[in-house]
Amino acid sequence: MSDTEITAGDQVVGVADRAYEVSGRYVVFDEVLVKGSFGPDFTYRGKPLRLIHVHTMIGLLVDHRGPRGPVAKGVLCEVIEASKAGGNGAKA
Repeated sequence: MSDTEITAGDQVVGVADRAYEVSGRYVVFDEVLVKGSFGPDFTYRGKPLRLIHVHTMIGLLVDHRGPRGPVAKGVLCEVIEASKAGGNGAKA
C-alpha cells in the first residue's frame, strides 16, 4: 500500500495527490482521486479518519497531469481517536 492510498476496509477508495502528515485533530487533502465509495469513515496511513467536508467535487478534471476523475478537492477529515473508531463509545 502506498503513502497516498485511502482505504475503507480492504478496498482502496481514493488516492491523494501527495503524502500528507496526519497529526493533530484534522487533515485537509488538497486533492483526492476517488476510486470507490468515499466516506464517511476510512483509513489513511494507518489512521482512522472521518469525512467532514468536501469543498468541490469534479467529475472530470483536465490539467497539466492529464484527464482524471472523479476528483474531490479540499477534503477535510477529522482524525478519529482510537477509542471512538469502530466502536459505540461505551466504556468497560
